[in-house]
Amino acid sequence: MRAIAFLASLAGLTACGGGSEASVSGTAGGVTLGDATSVYFGGPYVVIASGEIDCIDLAWVRKNYEEGTTPTASDVQLLQFAFSTTDVEVGRVTVGITASASSTMVKVSEGAATFTRAEGGVLDIGSVEATDDGVAEGSFEGLAFADGTLDGTFTATWCRNLRG
Repeated sequence: MRAIAFLASLAGLTACGGGSEASVSGTAGGVTLGDATSVYFGGPYVVIASGEIDCIDLAWVRKNYEEGTTPTASDVQLLQFAFSTTDVEVGRVTVGITASASSTMVKVSEGAATFTRAEGGVLDIGSVEATDDGVAEGSFEGLAFADGTLDGTFTATWCRNLRG
């Protein structure tokens, strides 16, 4: 009986991020995200990552990054949204450097990081349930970067490691 309970708890651990998904069209910062299953939200952030990333590995996410620094030792490609408030909020907001929300494409490869900021676009959060098993759903369109444009939809799993 203990073995069954143990296996059930392991299944719960490997399901981290279950139900998370995003579909992103376009390219920005030399990154194409496509379909992603590592999608999280928490505090003021929504994060869409290519490849498998666990919530525990996202404590380094910040609203602003300093050029020439590398926020994590892991190779990662992700699109992040950051609200100017302390939490992800339901509604439609403008995205830009001085807008209600910002967006940054973060690419870390072999110890070097690049950060590409969106110059405009719209983020629409349809629902938010910030609980241990909560989700946030939304979409974005016309996310304009100096070198590309992104559009997409997402369902994100709540992540306690994303803080303001």
